[in-house]
Amino acid sequence: ATIDESTPKADITFPNLQRIVMHLVANAVEHLREQEERWLKVLVVHTGGDITITISNSGTAIDEEAVGQLFNPLVSAKDDTHAGMGLTTARTLAQEAGGDLRYCAVSKSFELSLPAAL
Repeated sequence: ATIDESTPKADITFPNLQRIVMHLVANAVEHLREQEERWLKVLVVHTGGDITITISNSGTAIDEEAVGQLFNPLVSAKDDTHAGMGLTTARTLAQEAGGDLRYCAVSKSFELSLPAAL
């Protein structure tokens, strides 16, 4: 992988960015366990005043009914051993930094948008 040093940094603390990405990657990896073809892609793009981090994988799309509940606390599309707090926490941290986290069903990806640091 190459790093473009001209891309501005996101205006978020490193621990919070790390927590968000950890939740997203952990969910993707867990989802991939059931897949024959396994890949995970992370794309970082700077447009205007925002940094967008898109995380996608080779897994199937999230069930349409579950999509509406993804960011609700204590709701999990997984089994009862999951608390259902990872995506809620990730979105809250993104919003506290002035950004947002959303799921895009078309690309089967999570998009984290954050303001670029000045």
